Amino acid sequence: MQHNKHSIILILLAVILAGCGETDNEDHITNVFIGGGSIDTVEAKRRNYNSFVPAESIYREEFNSSTGSIWFTGSDQWGTYSISGGVYRITGKQNFYYPMEISPSPTANRDFQIEMYIQSDFKNVLSSNQNQVQGMFLETGNSDRYCFGMLSNNDNPVIIRRFSPTPTTDLYKGKLSSGKIDDWHLFTVRKIGNQLYFFLNKRYLYRMDGSIIRSYGPNIANRGVVSIDWIRIDYIREQ
Repeated sequence: MQHNKHSIILILLAVILAGCGETDNEDHITNVFIGGGSIDTVEAKRRNYNSFVPAESIYREEFNSSTGSIWFTGSDQWGTYSISGGVYRITGKQNFYYPMEISPSPTANRDFQIEMYIQSDFKNVLSSNQNQVQGMFLETGNSDRYCFGMLSNNDNPVIIRRFSPTPTTDLYKGKLSSGKIDDWHLFTVRKIGNQLYFFLNKRYLYRMDGSIIRSYGPNIANRGVVSIDWIRIDYIREQ
C-alpha cells in the first residue's frame, strides 16, 4: 500500500517534473535578511527564531527504521530511496520533488512550523544542471509550489524559488552565514497568522503571505543526493 500511494504521488509529478529548474524571472530577488527601514515589535519577534517554541507535536520522523515509516523506500523512475543509520537518503534519477501532506492537518487558527534537517550532495550533479535546487519543497494553499534550499557553485547558494505557476521566480538568494553547502542545515518554515516565515539554521530569511501549507517534502536534483536526519512539525507559541 505504501508503494502504491507513493506511485500515485509520483504520477502527478510527471506534469511538473521540471520543478525548481531554470529561473525565468529574477525581478523579485531579495538579498536582505531584515530589509531596510524600521519594523514594529510584533514583526521583529516573528523574525526572531527564538521568540517561538514548540507547543504541541503534530508529526515526528527520526528515520530510525523503515518499518512503519510513511516515506517510501526502494527504487522507481525518479530516484532511489533508503533509510539507514537514522537517515533517509534520496538519489535523484531526474530533477523532482516528493510531496507529503501534513497529517493530521493543522488546525486553521493555530500557528505551526515545519522543520527538516537536510544535507545536500551535489558532487555528481552535471555542470549543465547546477541551477537545480536541493533542499525543501513546499506547496501552499493556493497551490503555488516553492523550493527552499541550496544551489551548487553559486556565490549566493541559499535560495527560495517559486516554480509554479510560471514564470519561475527567485524570491530570495543569499549567502550562507556559516558552514558549507554540503553541511547539514536546518530548514524551518513557520506559519504565523497569515504569513509564512523562512529560516535557515535559525536565521530569518524571507516572509510572504500564506496561511495554508498543503504539502511539504524534499526537492532533489538529477544525480544529486538529499539526506534527511529528521522531520518535525509542531504547533508553536510565542515565549
